[in-house]
Amino acid sequence: MANVLFISESYLKNTTFVGENVQANVLTSAITKAQTIKIQSILGKALYDKLVDDIANAGGSLTGVTGNYAILLEEYVIPALTNWALYEAIVPLTLKFTNKGISRAQDQYTEGIDLPTMQYIRNDVRNEAEWYTQRLTTYLCNNTTLFPEYSDYT
Repeated sequence: MANVLFISESYLKNTTFVGENVQANVLTSAITKAQTIKIQSILGKALYDKLVDDIANAGGSLTGVTGNYAILLEEYVIPALTNWALYEAIVPLTLKFTNKGISRAQDQYTEGIDLPTMQYIRNDVRNEAEWYTQRLTTYLCNNTTLFPEYSDYT
């Protein structure tokens, strides 16, 4: 199976409050984690694999997904994934992990936030991600005939 991401780090930057100077590897890691843990568990392996294969067969382009699958991906999966990826990125963007321990990530021009503020932001992002997840789940349940792979849910 190809290593395909449904969104890119630049997409995440363009559609959320993540700044342009955020390192791509932090966001790519968050996208991968959210896609694998959250999105694959909602779609089920068969439907997830179909979407991945369609994108991989189109050279990594979403144009390889057509019809009802394109609607599913663009209107339901990507919004949920975007919010879950943002949720997963908050901790590594707030904290810096080094050999000497964990500290708040900051430089001479910024001031890091405290733990309660980070938790508040993360909870707010989680609430939105859960809303999009429920919307995705409802759409799949109401349209099972459009996605036969969803019936093969494992």
